[in-house]
Amino acid sequence: MTRFLILVMMLSTLWSTAFCATVRQPVVAGQFYPADSAQLRQSIAEYLAKAGSPTIDGQLLALIVPHAGYVYSAPVAAYAYKLLQNSGVDKVLLCGPSHQVAYPGMALYGPGISWKTPLGVVKCDDSLCNRLLAFDKRITVSEQSQAREHSLEVQLPFLQSVLKDLRIVPVGMGTQNASDVELLARALESLKLDDHAIMIASSDWQHYHPAAQGYKMDSLGMACLTQLDGDRLQQYLDDGIVEMCGGGPAVAVLKAAVARGANKVKILKYGDSGDITGDKSSVVGYVAVAIYKSPSPSGKSSDKKTMEGKAKESMRPSEYLSDSDKKKLLEIARQSIESYLKDGTVPAFEVPESLKKPGAAFVTLNE
Repeated sequence: MTRFLILVMMLSTLWSTAFCATVRQPVVAGQFYPADSAQLRQSIAEYLAKAGSPTIDGQLLALIVPHAGYVYSAPVAAYAYKLLQNSGVDKVLLCGPSHQVAYPGMALYGPGISWKTPLGVVKCDDSLCNRLLAFDKRITVSEQSQAREHSLEVQLPFLQSVLKDLRIVPVGMGTQNASDVELLARALESLKLDDHAIMIASSDWQHYHPAAQGYKMDSLGMACLTQLDGDRLQQYLDDGIVEMCGGGPAVAVLKAAVARGANKVKILKYGDSGDITGDKSSVVGYVAVAIYKSPSPSGKSSDKKTMEGKAKESMRPSEYLSDSDKKKLLEIARQSIESYLKDGTVPAFEVPESLKKPGAAFVTLNE
């Protein structure tokens, strides 16, 4: 009898340990958002109320939402989550970047995992998780990928507030090169999601530029989205023309949404950290984006002049680089290469004040 009781106690302990191990505890509660459940509910309710009643003329397929501390980005994120109220959505594929851990490809913290927040527990959709894992060996399971990561966690309290019977597929991107982005897009497309599922890419935008310059950069990225042009957005990200910490997830989700029939994108809200701090000298951009299927799609060129055209014109090197500036850049590039090939050093250069201002330009050496 004693042995039997000991065995039961051991099995109970093992079961309890295993059960606890399947629950991811919140790691940024009290930092990025309130740890107190009542305060958190009230904060989210206020953000949603202030977002008004954003609308789209079609079926919502995906969102792009910021992930900074709530005091900074929640006023923008609320515009996206307001669209989910009374939507009937019960499955969300969350795709976000890794800020804390380097790992190749994509990593899920699921299946068989529940994610806890001050508002309760959200379970993973094990079926969808397993189908993603079976798609390609570069999609793996990793607890470490989400051990200290905030980009997915901060989305959960909003989702818990606007959706019922929610299940998630949490996907982190350790690397965001074009190959991995294309893989994730194809993997998401392969799931053949039903009308009760949406995809969410978690991303902040440009980091630490003056507000006016940051908006110009973000406008180029937003124009790519409104034109449904994931390839161009990926190129802008690779070239540093556009900055998004979750650019890879955003491009993958856009492409997968287009494959599901998305034909329209709406910028729901734009803002930056300076809206809260009052300091516009160095800001982070936040954008809430809806990607959806509309019975009346917009033409791919319809918004070009209103957003991308203006942004490109304001960033043309011809506007802030004189002929002498261009010659100086060529001189610096040529002499730097020659010096480094000769003795491994790069000389110091005297540059005019015009080249010390924020800006970007390509320098091409033909010979």
